[in-house]
Amino acid sequence: MVTDSLRALLLETCGYEARVFEFVSLEHTSKNKMILATRRADGASQAARARVEVSDLKSFYGIREQCLEKLLLGRARPGADVTQACQTP
Repeated sequence: MVTDSLRALLLETCGYEARVFEFVSLEHTSKNKMILATRRADGASQAARARVEVSDLKSFYGIREQCLEKLLLGRARPGADVTQACQTP
C-alpha cells in the first residue's frame, strides 16, 4: 500500500487528483489496486503539499528511489524537481 500511496502522491505533485481503490475483491487476486488520476486546473495548489508528503513517506520508510519518480525526473532537465518534470514541453 505504501507504493500505491507514493504513486498517487507523485501524480498529485504533477497536478492530478489521485485516488487509490480496490477494484477486485482480495479473494480473487492480491493485485487489485487501481489508481485513478484526474488532471485538475488548480492542481498546482496541491503540488507543494504532495511534495512534502512524498519526502516524508520516503524518509519514514527508507525509500531511496521509486520508479515513477525516476521516470518523471528523467523527463526533466538536470537538477529539476518532479513538478518541473510533469510540465508538458
